[in-house]
Amino acid sequence: MAQTKIREGQTDIAIRDFTDSEVKEQINTTTYDTFGLLIKVDDDNIIYFIRQGTSHVGDKGKIVGQKYTLSTRTWGTRYDVYEDANGDYDSRNVSGGIIGSNIYLFFLRYNLNTTTIIDIGYIKSTDLTGTSWGNYTSVATGLTDPNTYGSIVETSVSGKYLIPVRGTDGADSAIILLETTDSGDNWAVGDTIYTGAVTYTETCITHIGSGKMIALIRNNAGSYVNQSMSADNGETWSAPALTNLGASTGEKIPWIIYNSYSNKVISIYVDRTDYLVKMMYMLVLLRGIHLSELTILVQKQVILLLFQLLVRDFSMYIQLKFQLLM
Repeated sequence: MAQTKIREGQTDIAIRDFTDSEVKEQINTTTYDTFGLLIKVDDDNIIYFIRQGTSHVGDKGKIVGQKYTLSTRTWGTRYDVYEDANGDYDSRNVSGGIIGSNIYLFFLRYNLNTTTIIDIGYIKSTDLTGTSWGNYTSVATGLTDPNTYGSIVETSVSGKYLIPVRGTDGADSAIILLETTDSGDNWAVGDTIYTGAVTYTETCITHIGSGKMIALIRNNAGSYVNQSMSADNGETWSAPALTNLGASTGEKIPWIIYNSYSNKVISIYVDRTDYLVKMMYMLVLLRGIHLSELTILVQKQVILLLFQLLVRDFSMYIQLKFQLLM
């Protein structure tokens, strides 16, 4: 296997190419699983929340959960989290995270008969086990076809958390923020990242401290990954600008997190153009822009698992990645 070395400052990170057969803890099901999110709920457990259905669109999907235990490297039994009582409503596109001692899952409800998005909303767990949930709460966005993506972002303002939503505002494409100022008890439309003619879609945000935030954004027409920045806890944002992640063509769906221990930003993305998944590993020094990349081509289900494992905790990603792949 070829090995790629990344040099960042005085630190060498060696990661070799790998194949699907080398990853042992795969989830093999007969269902069509999409739009998932992994959340680390304690030191030894991750819960995989996913839309389970039979096809990408056109069937009644439901939200299910499945726990992964780090110490034993095993997956538990899958269980139902939410299935809408309306037989025509497909529950899909899971996003969310943890606030305090509760898990929040945001998703949209899609009407199969009318092929329209009904709304987006959330359910809240009663604890961090992910087995007991409250009722679905709809959140008005003011957008046509609102869609959720990304994880909940904590700000430097006490009790204030954000999650991005994209959709259409009149004739314009829009990326807005849902926000809570009371640690998740109530959610409403907050500030706007972008409105305009360019169709930006999936957006992921990380907080790097002191109210400074970075958003990575997918351009639906195909381009490099785009970036927007805020210095005031998400109240105002710079205009989306191109990064050097990827290529000028192809749709890149990004994810980004900040690791405070190493003072670095880590990002990976999926390129949908050729139906192979390309993973880019990026180190960004906060004192300036410095990008280092490597590309690994594997089957989609494997890289998406790693892609989502990165969501919650950088140390968890390193542990799983090197245990499973090295």
